[in-house]
Amino acid sequence: MIENNFIIVSLISIFIWIIFRISIIMKNKKVNICREIVLLLFYIYFLWLLLLTIFKGGFITLRNPFKEYMYNEYGLIGIINIVPIKETIVTFMHSEAGAMNSMRNVIGNIIAFVPLGFFISLLFEKFNNYKKVLKVGFLSSLAIEITQLFVGYNVCDIDDIIYNTLGVLVGFICFKTFEMITSKINLKEKIDKIRDFETNNIFKKVIKGILIVSVVILISYMYAFYDQTMPSNLNDKDMAKEAFNCNIDDVLQIKEFNENKFYLIRNEFGVEVKQINKFVMDRYVDSRMGYSYIENNKYGYREEWIYENVNSANEDNKMSPIIYGKNKNADKILINIKGEKFEQKINKNDYFMVIYPEMISFNEIELNQIYSDESNENIMSIKFLDDNGKEISTINNLDEIEG
Repeated sequence: MIENNFIIVSLISIFIWIIFRISIIMKNKKVNICREIVLLLFYIYFLWLLLLTIFKGGFITLRNPFKEYMYNEYGLIGIINIVPIKETIVTFMHSEAGAMNSMRNVIGNIIAFVPLGFFISLLFEKFNNYKKVLKVGFLSSLAIEITQLFVGYNVCDIDDIIYNTLGVLVGFICFKTFEMITSKINLKEKIDKIRDFETNNIFKKVIKGILIVSVVILISYMYAFYDQTMPSNLNDKDMAKEAFNCNIDDVLQIKEFNENKFYLIRNEFGVEVKQINKFVMDRYVDSRMGYSYIENNKYGYREEWIYENVNSANEDNKMSPIIYGKNKNADKILINIKGEKFEQKINKNDYFMVIYPEMISFNEIELNQIYSDESNENIMSIKFLDDNGKEISTINNLDEIEG
């Protein structure tokens, strides 16, 4: 997961845009101040729209939808809604809070695209036509929805496209009203000075602004990629030091499983598990997975799961448990998953981390049982044993005790 700060990207893009426009003015040796101001406002709006729809929270996170969709209850179709208005109605009917959220979503999606309809009608005579404005609105919204599949944790929703396109139409109506008012008060000539009456090269003119943002994003992501990832030739402890900003001496154990590295690390509160994932180009990145920590001097263990393919609509849900904690007086740990046993030695009075060595398939019923508060010993059991195979009962599941 690579993150990038879009606020910085926006500021750099605006600076480059201003330099770009100044160079054009110097080349043509003439300037239309009103048009330049409107163009800059339109460019800032374009960046704001990206911030609102793609770079939510000011950051963008790349993801692979064909890998990460599996965490959605309904798989890939769970993050793509192609049935018009269905999601809006479902949310509206769910509850009073759902109705308010639905209304905010509808109004917000419309308002967000109103300036687009207004600006393109004002700046380009070619788009002073509701059919062309609707086409631009539809294609712009479609491009954003498709992009959302690959960034952050958004869904691709036909409802958003409908409301966005409606917003562009509202913007066009606002412009026609504005145009009518300016005509009556003899300001139409000034408005015409802002407008580009050329019908050719519109695409080239629009693409220049998009290209500036794209280049800045690409360069910033190249920097973020090498800044936030680590080469595979680093040894495991140096990789932990770089990823988690920890001391090498605080790295207690390291396990490698399924192309990921798991670290048991001491901190001021106790110990915790951290994870580094293999990314691309033989580089690793901090997964930012949140595992619960074990408090200092507290004996017991916690149970977490490593996911490969989890989807309640899928009959082949693959997971593997990771067990970590502090051992008191046991010599080994025994993990039994659906009759398949795995045993590993652990040190007395010391911290441990054990990963079941393979991914196990679970059906939906088994998944529900694992995540419920009910006993799931028929699916998985964890026992601590002495050298003679006798069970030690002094090491308990901290999640059950604290839960």
